[in-house]
Amino acid sequence: MGNPPFLGGQKLSGTYGDAYLECIKYKFSPIGAVDLVTYFFRRIFDIIRQGGFQSLISTNTIAQGKAREDGLDVIVRQGGSINHAVRSMKWPGRAAVEVALVTITKQNWKSKFVLGGKTVKTITPYLDDAETLGNPYPLKQNENKSFQGSIVLGKGFVLEPHEAAALIAKDPKNKDVLFPYLNGDDLNNNPDQSPSRWVINFFTWPEEKAREYPDCYEIVERLVKPERIKMKGDRGAEYWWQFLRMRNELYRTIAPMERVLVIPRVSKFVNITYVPSTTVFMDKVVVLAFQEAGYLSHLQSSIYDYWAWKYSSTLG
Repeated sequence: MGNPPFLGGQKLSGTYGDAYLECIKYKFSPIGAVDLVTYFFRRIFDIIRQGGFQSLISTNTIAQGKAREDGLDVIVRQGGSINHAVRSMKWPGRAAVEVALVTITKQNWKSKFVLGGKTVKTITPYLDDAETLGNPYPLKQNENKSFQGSIVLGKGFVLEPHEAAALIAKDPKNKDVLFPYLNGDDLNNNPDQSPSRWVINFFTWPEEKAREYPDCYEIVERLVKPERIKMKGDRGAEYWWQFLRMRNELYRTIAPMERVLVIPRVSKFVNITYVPSTTVFMDKVVVLAFQEAGYLSHLQSSIYDYWAWKYSSTLG
């Protein structure tokens, strides 16, 4: 029985260094940005002997998204089997977390499979018993149709509506760099799903051009620069007046459009709506580059809702 450690994929290099991350990614290549627990599942499968097995406790995300693709999927392709599993249960201790129990074995299992206390014919990497389930793959025709919003990285960029209004009233030119700023919470909780804040956006301009807007430049210089310049050897320090990740490909794609479809990255519901394309989108928003009404009917259908939940990851 094992209880592997957990550390988010994006935090591995920050905790253990780039060399450590590159080493384990090389060892288990190809593999994406996954939680440390995924590497432990792969490592355990490597070291158990033929016919041996290991029971593991993990968060229930081990059967979801990239964790499944780079973990349990690979183990099954390499000749392993999952012969016992509990897909999701509350951790019996104090931690408010949902866990999965998974037993992997290095053999083509011929005996009974037990899923959630019931005997089934098979257990898939999704920790269910669907016998004809495949994996979804990106469609080439959908390339450049969906995007993650901008990673701003700097609270000084973000303004309350009255602050943005005051800057525009002071100098109408400031409107060139002030935009409504939509986040996931706005989409989930605002009745009209409108942006609750504004953002200073200097695009990918050189610093000299950003200085042409002294009111906004002074705010960013005072509130953003002190933290960003601490990012040694990073683009965020060198171009501190810009967003860390602007997502230029997103804004180039939607520039000719009047509106686009958006959905929160984290939500209890498939909650899609249209918003003006002139908005700046936070990274917690996914933008779908469609403006025709027909796409909304497809994406809000019960068929799509079921499909999305089947292949999504969860927080609980």
